[in-house]
Formats: sequence, structure tokens, C-alpha cells
Amino acid sequence: MKSKNNILALITLTISMTACAKTETNLTTASTKQPTNNKLSGSTKGTYAKPGAPVQLSHVTTKVEAGEASRVDLVFSTQAVDEINRGGIMAVKINTDSGLNLQDLPHPLDIQLEPNKTDYPLSFTASSALSGLYYINVFVSMQVGSNTMNRAFAVPVQVGNTTQPLKSLGAESRDENNQPVISMPAQETVK
Repeated sequence: MKSKNNILALITLTISMTACAKTETNLTTASTKQPTNNKLSGSTKGTYAKPGAPVQLSHVTTKVEAGEASRVDLVFSTQAVDEINRGGIMAVKINTDSGLNLQDLPHPLDIQLEPNKTDYPLSFTASSALSGLYYINVFVSMQVGSNTMNRAFAVPVQVGNTTQPLKSLGAESRDENNQPVISMPAQETVK
């Protein structure tokens, strides 16, 4: 009986270890690639998403200097209209981080869904007078059957150089081995 329990425990342990070694989970909602040729691109296609509007977003933005306009290309992908809501509307709302301005953005942003069409492109430009990494927030609402479903996306726009050196608030000194030590200020409160 004891050897039977040992064998069962060994089999369970082996299966658990094998399962842990092969488990790969992708919980990101969007993959974003680093700038290549001054472009920043990403897509939510094939990534995990919480339940919501049946739409995916691919984007390409151009890295520009402060004061220049970045081209923003969005492609909304959804199932064919017959599978969702025959002839429905994809309502799109866009806002930005403070300091980022959008130009050439069509109004209204209600996209009429068409039979046998799955991709809906949208292009405009964005600019800022100050360098930094900004985000365009995209909100999509769709009527699916009798329910309204929503999904939100964030599209990065890089203006100028965003790499800034880190500053320490503490005093730097050296220890007995000549290794740098940063002493950070501490404040104690008693409740």
C-alpha cells in the first residue's frame, strides 16, 4: 500500500513538473514593437483580451521631433457583419494625453460595418510642442445582439527623445570597498 502511494505521488509530481515547464501564458492586451525606422507599431491580434466588443486594433505611428506631425494609422478588425449585427455601427471615441494634439481626425467617428468586410482603417496626424511619450486613448462601442459591448486601447506616440537620466534624491558616497552607496532620506511617522 505504501509503495502504491509513493508511485502515485511520483507520477503526480512528474506530471505537475512537466505541465509547469510547458505552461506559457500571454496576458498582455497589446504587443508593441520598439521603433524601427522611426515607426512604432503594435497589434492586439492574437493576444489575450477580456470579454468585450469583438474588435482588435493594429497601429503604426511615426516617431517625430517636437513640433512635427506624426502620422497615426489605425486598423480596426472585427468579424464579418453577418456574425455580429447585420449592418451595425462601430462607435469610436478618441482622446489624448495632455499636450498631444490631433489633426485631420474625421468627425463623427462612427464606422458603418459592412457585409464581408473585416478591416476598417483610420488615419490622422498627432503632434506636440514638447518631447515625451504620449498616448492616444481609443474607446470602441458596438451593439452585439441586444448588448452594447466596449473595448479600450492605448496607442503610443513618441515625440522627440524620451530617455532622460535618472536623478537620485539621496547623497552618494563610497563604502570601504570603494563601491557607490546612495543614502536616501527617511522620514518616520508614529501613529
